[in-house]
Amino acid sequence: MSGLYEFRLMVAECPIGKQYPIKVLRQKEEVKLNVAIDEMPLELVGRPAKTESVSWKTLGLAMRKLENGIFQRYTYLSEKDRGIIVEKVKNGSPGFNANIPRNALIVAINGQEIVDVQTFETFLQDKQDISNVTLDIKSINGTEKVTVELNNN
Repeated sequence: MSGLYEFRLMVAECPIGKQYPIKVLRQKEEVKLNVAIDEMPLELVGRPAKTESVSWKTLGLAMRKLENGIFQRYTYLSEKDRGIIVEKVKNGSPGFNANIPRNALIVAINGQEIVDVQTFETFLQDKQDISNVTLDIKSINGTEKVTVELNNN
């Protein structure tokens, strides 16, 4: 490899969630490491997470739509998948406490299929009196149902 620029391009083309072996020089010795590729934090790419949304205030989750072709960036998604992506998880929030990982795909909430962020936000807005929600998610950990206990203050 000829330089940092080429290395950055190579990393940018790698699917998120996949592990790669790399060699680094540490004190003149070659060390082999396995690294998992993750998405760059929103703040570093100039895209602030939407923290005024209902999902952020209720669950501590910032969401974005699953755009065409983005499934190729995540090893656990296919072109048939539908839902919304967890862009950010707030520390100490209900979503954080339920162990919802960043970059997970939310497919359904309480059995209702989710195809866009607006549907998800509307569901949460309309159900402010409930004590928990069950999310169907798909992530690097597989497909699972996660119950999120809400902090109804």
